[in-house]
Amino acid sequence: MINTEIIKSTIINLLKNSHRKNMDKLIEYLISSDYFTAPASTKYHSNIPSGLAMHSLNVRNLIAEKNERFNLGIPEETVNIAGLLHDFCKIDFYTTGKRWLKDSNGTWKSYDTYLCKDNFPIGHGEKSVIMIQKYIELTDVEIMMIRWHMGTSEEFCNIRSYFNAASKYPQIVIMQTSDFEASQLLEEIKPFKKN
Repeated sequence: MINTEIIKSTIINLLKNSHRKNMDKLIEYLISSDYFTAPASTKYHSNIPSGLAMHSLNVRNLIAEKNERFNLGIPEETVNIAGLLHDFCKIDFYTTGKRWLKDSNGTWKSYDTYLCKDNFPIGHGEKSVIMIQKYIELTDVEIMMIRWHMGTSEEFCNIRSYFNAASKYPQIVIMQTSDFEASQLLEEIKPFKKN
């Protein structure tokens, strides 16, 4: 069971410790949005209420652990901002609805699920960067970590750009692998349950 209040207070405290100009406004936005109640995906990982906040904290914690283990020197502020906000684009992105599947007898059955409602279809990492910078200014490293956190799972045409960016900003690799590890090793996929 996810303890949403502990996750919420931990995230807020980590962001407050970042001392970035206008961070208070960004935190207010997170609190007023569905960041702390939304799933992280429709079906791939942490597809449960509060999954987005839980996933973001998992990613942040993995980045912090790797930063220390490999002595990478990524500032704590960057660890917190990139890790906790990399999926900012998923705020107010999911809704609930019905889908249809055939059961083993070939009969169509409806089921409740999460659906996407992308009102600003500009990409994933790019969208997070754009949305975050409406509140706070990001460093170049933070922009690159957030933009490329999906690694080479982005569209094929972006692979060359990904490797180019990763060679200039090795922190991208830590961000991407932490995101992947959190979604695949620390989090589980659950059947949708309507509240």
